[in-house]
This record gives sequence, C-alpha cells and structure tokens, in this order.
Amino acid sequence: MNRCELPQAEVQVFRNVVSATGRDPAAFAVEMNPDGQVHVTGPQGSAFYAAPHWISRFSRHLERGFFDARAQPEPPRH
Repeated sequence: MNRCELPQAEVQVFRNVVSATGRDPAAFAVEMNPDGQVHVTGPQGSAFYAAPHWISRFSRHLERGFFDARAQPEPPRH
C-alpha cells in the first residue's frame, strides 16, 4: 500500500457511516493527502482531518450537518 492511500477498511467504515445517516455515499469522497491528512468532500463542504481518529471527527461533523446542502433562504414577504 502506498503511503497516500487509505486502508480499504477505513474507506468501508466511512461509507457505512455515511449510509447509516441516510446519506448517499456516492455524494462523498475521501482521500489521503501526501501530508498525512484525510480530505473529505461532500455535497456542500470539505474538511481535512488528522489521520488518527479521523472517522470519529468526520462522524460528528456529519451528524451536525456540516456536509449537507444548505437550505435556500425563503424570499422576503411583501
């Protein structure tokens, strides 16, 4: 395994976490950067995590909706 590749087991856990929240895993991407940080992108966001414990940090952000598309503000009523 090259040092910039995430272990397949971590990628599978990532997909399972996304699926468990009712989101589409195909809408998310994860990769290991050469500097050792894990980069996650979603429908409406991107984040970098230190490799140790990245899945738990990502899970908390996912639960808080950090990667979800923002709701469009309602137009002002006249």
